[in-house]
Amino acid sequence: MNRNRLKTLAAALVVASSLAATAARAEDVYYQYREENQNALMFDPGALINGVANFEYERALNELFGITVGMNIDSYKSAWYANAPGYVAIGPELGVRFHFIRAAPRGFWIGPYLDLAYVAAHDRAGTTTSVGYGLGGALGYNFVFFRHFLLSLGVGGGFGDYGYGIRGDPRFRLGVGAVF
Repeated sequence: MNRNRLKTLAAALVVASSLAATAARAEDVYYQYREENQNALMFDPGALINGVANFEYERALNELFGITVGMNIDSYKSAWYANAPGYVAIGPELGVRFHFIRAAPRGFWIGPYLDLAYVAAHDRAGTTTSVGYGLGGALGYNFVFFRHFLLSLGVGGGFGDYGYGIRGDPRFRLGVGAVF
């Protein structure tokens, strides 16, 4: 081999090895970030239009899939059912999320949910208690700013029965919280 070719080959090897080392470091940082940030905790003020205070936790099980556990407190009439009888409902909500574009719990997601609730309804006849349920789905996008601040926007819908027959409910999500 002539000397110029040998120098060119040596320079190419140095550049290739430094690029590979940089890529490996970036990959290590990515996986360290993934290990540290697989949880999201959120409050959803967007649910207040439905008369619901919603708190939610999401755990990413892998890059595409997350499980959600939440608590709903339904304590006043929604904007959609102003003439409905008064009631208070409290209970858990479970859901799954399939994430696209970014690794869970970030990015575009779609998924179903199921909720159960203890319902105390009151009208002129008195107070009755029962168990209610809801089932539906939603889609949205979780934006993460400064590695830990979460803004979740989404829409969806479902149906449920809280003691006064099955009714449909739209869902509007404007969630704020943290990723950790």
